[in-house]
Amino acid sequence: AVLDRRAAFLPPVLGVPVGVPDPEVARRLHGVPLVLAIFNREVDVLALARSLQETGFGPFVSFVALHTHLGQIPDRFWLARFDEGAAAREEAETARGLFADDASQSLFDALLAFRRTGDYCFLPAPTPDCIYLPDDVPGWLRKKPVRLLDGGAYDGDTLERFRRAGVAVSAAACFEPDPETFPRLAAATRCHEEIELLLWPCALAASSGRLRFSGGLGESSRVDAAGEMDVPCVAVDEVIPRFAPTLVKLDVEGAEEEALAGMTRTLERHQPDLAVSVYHLPNHLWALPSRIAALGLGYRLYLRSHGHCGFDVVLYGVA
Repeated sequence: AVLDRRAAFLPPVLGVPVGVPDPEVARRLHGVPLVLAIFNREVDVLALARSLQETGFGPFVSFVALHTHLGQIPDRFWLARFDEGAAAREEAETARGLFADDASQSLFDALLAFRRTGDYCFLPAPTPDCIYLPDDVPGWLRKKPVRLLDGGAYDGDTLERFRRAGVAVSAAACFEPDPETFPRLAAATRCHEEIELLLWPCALAASSGRLRFSGGLGESSRVDAAGEMDVPCVAVDEVIPRFAPTLVKLDVEGAEEEALAGMTRTLERHQPDLAVSVYHLPNHLWALPSRIAALGLGYRLYLRSHGHCGFDVVLYGVA
């Protein structure tokens, strides 16, 4: 059986009509394992499972557990097979000790437990409305007005979030390499007449040049060795050495480490606050805190979750 609440609008799957997960179907499928084939930041899968259980469904298999046991499912975001050998465990434990508060360490432990088991019970409730504006990170964005370096600017949604929250922004350097998305960024930022704007149709990297890219995927467009196009890439230190950001936000679909490598001098000179996504690749959860700490700039590091299913996990660095 294939079940979806939108069944009336969906075609058959492999010749099987899509059904609605109602009590009648639950009785027919009594005792048959149900795969919760949902993996995105918008859906509280644990709440969904409880609702389905009340309807009569169960037992359940999470998509994370399914991915772990079926090797032919392609990797996606952090959901990839990762090294759990002694060296990786030691790296993770070292990174855990870098966080400045108990909440970050507890979240780190919960994310690792969830990844290893596929059990959503380990995950705390995320705070989607607070992304990039956490209210429980001491000293966050104390330097105002903000000078934003926005890596993965998408359609200008971060600038718009700051506008709605009343955060004063005096300047923004926005980088968005997807050729389909960049025009939307340009159009959306025209209303910010009070902000000094620099818009770059480029990816961020350790050095300037060109990279293969998978575009046209909206928020998921990314640097990809197997991508169908190539796009320009730049190192921040090379192209805007005097921009002097007070905040660096990086959500570049797995290229965060390379982007940081290309802005080392900028970080050393200006010590901006950092908001870096650490959920795109499995090892980023511990590798990126370690990389930032290795700069020796005294950043206090905090980890916060802003999406379901382990998505939108952000590492905050306070200078």
